[in-house]
Amino acid sequence: MRNGIWVILDQGLFSLSNFVINIILARWLSLQHYGYFAISFSVFLLIGTIHTAMLTEPMLVYGSGRYKDVYIEYLNNLLLAHKYFSVVIGCLLLLISGVMCLCGQVDLAISIVGLAVAQPFILLTWLLRRASYTRFIPKIAAITGAGYLIFIVTGSYLLYFFSCLSPFSAFILMGISSLMASVVMLVRIVTPSVLQSPNTLNKNMFKSHIDYSRWSIPSSVLTWIPTNLFYVTLPVVGNSEMVAVMRAQTNVLMPMLQFNTAMATHLIPTFVYGRGKTTYNSLFISYLMCLTLLAMLYYVGIYYLGDKLLVILYGAKFLGYRCVLLVLGLLPVLTSVIAVLGARIRANNTPNQIFWAYLWASIFTVSLGMFLMFSMGLYGSALSIIISYVVVITIMSYYLMLGKLN
Repeated sequence: MRNGIWVILDQGLFSLSNFVINIILARWLSLQHYGYFAISFSVFLLIGTIHTAMLTEPMLVYGSGRYKDVYIEYLNNLLLAHKYFSVVIGCLLLLISGVMCLCGQVDLAISIVGLAVAQPFILLTWLLRRASYTRFIPKIAAITGAGYLIFIVTGSYLLYFFSCLSPFSAFILMGISSLMASVVMLVRIVTPSVLQSPNTLNKNMFKSHIDYSRWSIPSSVLTWIPTNLFYVTLPVVGNSEMVAVMRAQTNVLMPMLQFNTAMATHLIPTFVYGRGKTTYNSLFISYLMCLTLLAMLYYVGIYYLGDKLLVILYGAKFLGYRCVLLVLGLLPVLTSVIAVLGARIRANNTPNQIFWAYLWASIFTVSLGMFLMFSMGLYGSALSIIISYVVVITIMSYYLMLGKLN
């Protein structure tokens, strides 16, 4: 029970850190430069999604199970795999940065360089936070999360005070903060003297991760597409300022979106435990109604107080886009439904259904969604995101209904 509280605190602190850095940058940077950060950050989320599916998720299964008796060797192999992954991704990002520079997007190229430098340390923090869970010491992750938040806020203010705040410096700050957090966690998780980087990856350990991530990587990438694809394609029909507006509007929704994500994780073991009991369906319906009602109340708050909240967070910079906010404001409602439906599907041990639901949503995004973006710009992008999530709900509901009939 106590470990569960520390896990929730850890997730809350790191989510709050990302929320705060986005609010600070949206408020203090120009629309154009915050747009460059939002584009780069969306690319990073794709990288992080693949890294998590390949290394972190399997570690949560194997770290306290199959490899618990050889944990030091297992962690050494994970760190080596992380190093290889970071080097490859860093080179790709530098290559993309060079292309952007040749295309005249110098500021965006510099932002991507900052991401290339910072991503190994940010991803290492993600990995070690979950490693602390497998060692049943999430308190370490939560404490370092508090330090990370303080360092991010203080560093952002100092960069702004000395007129050095930019997308590049923001990524460097996140990288330095992550490096400090990683060192603290690594020292507390294991004795540093026993850490030795192997020359090659253990084939059995590597194969177990590849087998696990065969479905999880495609599924994770597909979950990235419906929302984040527009952050990297919107500049084609407009400019980076449109990306900045959409990201700033989404920031307002993040507390509820993060809550839905946390509830999705919590509901999986709850539904697994309840399977076969007479109260299972009533439990499912209760969670579905409660989470949906809560998200609808959040939407009502956005409807009546959205403009005031934008002024509090950003000043008057992002006023004038009320229609976009009201469309995107439906996201918490839809993700609350997806959280419950997805948890039940995973509890039924049919994760392939999650894959197919997001595949159809992604097909819509890259076809009709792109049409809406090109024809209606920012508003079309927001509308496409909402329709994509409706597609996910429709496919998930179909699978659950099909399961009942069978």
